[in-house]
Amino acid sequence: MDGELDTYQYGVNAGVSAYGFDLTGFYAKTGDDSIRDEWGYGKVVIQQVVNSGDSLSGDRGHEDAYAARLSYDFGAAGINGLKGYVFHSLYDAPASTINETDFSLQYAFSGALDGLSVRARYAMIDKDSGQEDLNDVRFYLTYKFAFSGK
Repeated sequence: MDGELDTYQYGVNAGVSAYGFDLTGFYAKTGDDSIRDEWGYGKVVIQQVVNSGDSLSGDRGHEDAYAARLSYDFGAAGINGLKGYVFHSLYDAPASTINETDFSLQYAFSGALDGLSVRARYAMIDKDSGQEDLNDVRFYLTYKFAFSGK
């Protein structure tokens, strides 16, 4: 239904962690055609808006994606439950180049509010080739609970 599709994607990520910091680098190579995966879970680089080789971001065939993410667990500084990261990627394809920078801050409550978390995310997407740049803001309020089997 979507026409002929002949492509591939491979990649690697590697990182180092110390003192609450985690630095991870990513590389992804996409073949002749974009990858159709609306939920984005089959990609090497997955960001807030753009994913490596993602057909939803236009023609992404022959794309090289480079990324780095620096995260910090503030529990190492005595603020348990608070985590954040900065994640920057360059998606370079013949059709266009896209840069995305994500910021995320999340706090997981404990004690009487155990299971409740709040998260704020902000993404800046810079596209070339006359495509519209955009900013994406998201707020999450999550409560995890389990039912007792009794």
